[in-house]
Amino acid sequence: MSAVCQKRVVQLLQSLDRARFSSLEDRAFAWCFDSGSVSVSVSVDGKTKRIVSDDSCTGSKSGLQAKFVKSAAENDTIVGSDKWVSCDGPCGN
Repeated sequence: MSAVCQKRVVQLLQSLDRARFSSLEDRAFAWCFDSGSVSVSVSVDGKTKRIVSDDSCTGSKSGLQAKFVKSAAENDTIVGSDKWVSCDGPCGN
């Protein structure tokens, strides 16, 4: 497993700060039936905060849920998570 450099950690935290991550309540958002979800978990000094949200039913585009989902997507880009979740060969066979 590779480590995330300090610059990227700062970018991750800034993205979460823009979404007001620390003030959000877990599962306080609107949910739709049969849709994907996004989860972000941050651990600092032995304390963990985890937020889960529907990734497509977000209400107002300027609302907190939409900002959280956008932040999660930004963080995926920052850490390059697509290399762990995409398939370029035979998958699921």
